[in-house]
Amino acid sequence: LSDTAISQFDAGHTQTGLKMVVQGSTNMNAGGTVIDRAGGSCGFALSQVADVELRNISIRNASSGVQLKQTVGCQFERVDVAGGLYGFELDNNLHTFFTGCSARNAAGAGLFNAVSSNTVWQNGVLWSNQNGLVLGSSTNFIGLRDNYVLHSNSVVMAYGAGRYAFQVAGILYSDFNDIFLTNGAILSPQYESVSRWARDTGRDQHSLSHDPLFCNPSVGDFHPKSTEGRYSWAITNYTKDTITSSLIDSGYPQAAYSNEPLPNGDRMNIGIYGNSLQASKTPTNTTLVEITLNDGGRAEGTNCVLRWVARGNA
Repeated sequence: LSDTAISQFDAGHTQTGLKMVVQGSTNMNAGGTVIDRAGGSCGFALSQVADVELRNISIRNASSGVQLKQTVGCQFERVDVAGGLYGFELDNNLHTFFTGCSARNAAGAGLFNAVSSNTVWQNGVLWSNQNGLVLGSSTNFIGLRDNYVLHSNSVVMAYGAGRYAFQVAGILYSDFNDIFLTNGAILSPQYESVSRWARDTGRDQHSLSHDPLFCNPSVGDFHPKSTEGRYSWAITNYTKDTITSSLIDSGYPQAAYSNEPLPNGDRMNIGIYGNSLQASKTPTNTTLVEITLNDGGRAEGTNCVLRWVARGNA
């Protein structure tokens, strides 16, 4: 099979508001829409297009799950990529939006952003990739754009020595996330911990560094566990766990949360299902979750700010 290529003749139109939409199945109980490239080049290759949207699609075993070159205003919702070199590979793009997307087990990076401006990654998961998020240089185009990413309400997990959550050769605006480093992984080549990164750069000052306690991340089930109730694909209903994820009620405080089922703590959850009908429910008992220095370090000097997240009736 060849790549699914979307070129300028297939694109939407920015001035008229017309969009080109590729819509997959929302029936995850039956497995959803899966594209298995069996070692091929790309799941989707978008080149010189505007206003293309991909929704509810799973991509397996492609070198690049989704590759974008010279695009404007493309959007991705609930696109899940597993395996390959890159989950999402961007080169010289503008205004690219990812909501509820995930990339796992990529040998290069979950999200690779080269010379691409205003890339927004929100309510996503980058799980057990060689690098979670990379802001890199372009090998194809002259770097005429600022290279920056807005990263929020998302989870990055890095596992093992020599693996990183971030590699940044650009501008990364990042906060209200969960960055979980385990088994020798570190935040970046320059910073070992989330605490040191937050102190020195001002980024991720409100971000967690906890095990997100997902249901089954190895198969892409990123529903956070909750003693009050977690949505289960198997039973198409809620089931109760014996533990509760710190992701619950830890999203950006001003973000919308009204789509989450009650009790929802009046605050959005971090991750794919934040502000959705499948969001994990908030336990009503009072809980404080430590943020500052949770992964080590020490408070120095005066006027040190210590942060927590309040959940339930706190």
